[in-house]
Amino acid sequence: MLDENKISGRGLKKLQLYFAAIFLFDKGKSHPQIITMLEEYEPDLQVLTSVVDKAMYEEWDKLYLEANSLFSKGAKYDEVLGLISQKEPDKEIAAWICGEWYKLKALYIDCLIDGRRNRFEGIKWVVVSGIGVLFFFYNGSSWITKTIWIIALFFSVLQWFVGMQQSDIANGINRLFTEPVEVQSDSDVKQQQ
Repeated sequence: MLDENKISGRGLKKLQLYFAAIFLFDKGKSHPQIITMLEEYEPDLQVLTSVVDKAMYEEWDKLYLEANSLFSKGAKYDEVLGLISQKEPDKEIAAWICGEWYKLKALYIDCLIDGRRNRFEGIKWVVVSGIGVLFFFYNGSSWITKTIWIIALFFSVLQWFVGMQQSDIANGINRLFTEPVEVQSDSDVKQQQ
């Protein structure tokens, strides 16, 4: 898996050019205008033209959606990378596209496990510290004791809340992986137009 910290400066520059070109296309700029505007950031016109061409048809976005679709069907990382690499000759960009989905799967697992634990521990300590607060207020204990139990109650509610948020994140990511995305080919897009 390719970590974004390990992507080369050249690969990162291509990604930045790609996203800049998409932004400019969305603003109504033409292909030649975008080439002219981005020339100062990439002097190699062959590389720049290639990236802007891909941005014009949102090819990397389509590959990203295809990686999503393949992962949702249960394909392994190496299988997905192999299929994406066939369509994207730049191996570093293909690995980045697949790696982003792989990171989402890792986040899903982390949120699933930690969310359950945080919800369980949080609710357990909400009950314990809630009983403790009531007990020490009823017995007229010192304010230091009451304050400690109130702080424990606050942090247990906070832990439960974090667990709920992690559960929501895990459910959202799970929907991404279980609901396949339809990837349209270029011919389908041209037929719709």
